[in-house]
Amino acid sequence: MNKSKSDKQIILEYLQDHGSLTALEAWKMWNILTSLRSRISDLRKDGYNIETEMISHNNKSFAKYILKSQLKLL
Repeated sequence: MNKSKSDKQIILEYLQDHGSLTALEAWKMWNILTSLRSRISDLRKDGYNIETEMISHNNKSFAKYILKSQLKLL
């Protein structure tokens, strides 16, 4: 992980490139888990349209965050 970028910037760039991100992916790629929900909240406050979808797998639930638009909401 490139430490010169903030977690928020890393997450935003990933969402822009891939369209969605799960908590499991964030944990595996960048060891971001406890702060992911907060960074998604920050991005929403910045105007990004991000939806949350709950996914169930092996009797466990986790969030999938989906960037709905590349443009910031005004």
